[in-house]
Amino acid sequence: MSASEPTPLSLAIAAVHDVQAAADGAAIIVTGQARSGDTRSPLEIAITTELAAAVAISLLQTTARARRSRDTMEPALECFAVGVEDSSQHRDRVRLQLLFDGGTVLPVEIRRDAGEALAGELADWLAHTRDVAPEPAKEN
Repeated sequence: MSASEPTPLSLAIAAVHDVQAAADGAAIIVTGQARSGDTRSPLEIAITTELAAAVAISLLQTTARARRSRDTMEPALECFAVGVEDSSQHRDRVRLQLLFDGGTVLPVEIRRDAGEALAGELADWLAHTRDVAPEPAKEN
């Protein structure tokens, strides 16, 4: 690299403080802190609504891969809890709040009828597998 070329900036997200939808609904706004070396600075990232699901899945998969290297289990997104509430913007939708490792919450909105179908399938599955032990994980 020559003296006239700028030095690349090494930047990492140090903390996420809040995730909210933009007022116009066109983006998800993430606020937090960025770290570059020993310096921390306020951070705000806007992720367009169309890309929000892909970004969330990518971040959660990164967490799953890190967990695999730690405990040698197959990658999986471990959700600790799920809550549900009415959508604030659509009467025909419900919002699932998925709670992940480290306190990360992923809000997902689905149609109300899809939520009812999911609830019914989950209840049926749990009722039929209550006394069935899971198979041991296969070694690779």
